[in-house]
Amino acid sequence: MQPGQTPEKGFQWDEASKSYGIPSQVLRGEVPIQPNAQPFQPYQQNVQPAQQMMGNGMMGNGMMGNGMMAPTKATTAFVLSLVALIGGFIFPLAVLIAPVSLIMANNALKITTLNPSFHPDHGKARAAQIISAILTTILCIIMGFIALIIVGLMIGGF
Repeated sequence: MQPGQTPEKGFQWDEASKSYGIPSQVLRGEVPIQPNAQPFQPYQQNVQPAQQMMGNGMMGNGMMGNGMMAPTKATTAFVLSLVALIGGFIFPLAVLIAPVSLIMANNALKITTLNPSFHPDHGKARAAQIISAILTTILCIIMGFIALIIVGLMIGGF
């Protein structure tokens, strides 16, 4: 367009679209309807037979057959890991609960990792696993030091 010229009213398509043979109604967003076209029918999957085969047991995606999430012991593992952490300061033998909590958290994570974005217990299971793993590692280190002291005393002839 030259300076001083005013554009025509309305929108016009460029000439490139006409050379490729694209119908102008498609460019404007209009869809031509054929006279004997069938209306769109979305595909509907029948899920009832799959639920009958699986029963109410756990499916491969971490959900129960009835649409509910599979139950886990994540809350119990989380509570036990907190008892081991806080109770370890009050009564040191409470740290012995940490390996049990770690096993429970790992079992819960096997279920929740099948669908971590939708399972409500995934965060609790992961937190319990981390706390319990740290406490179990500390417990193993302390037990190793105690074993070294006992071996040292035995070698020293005490």
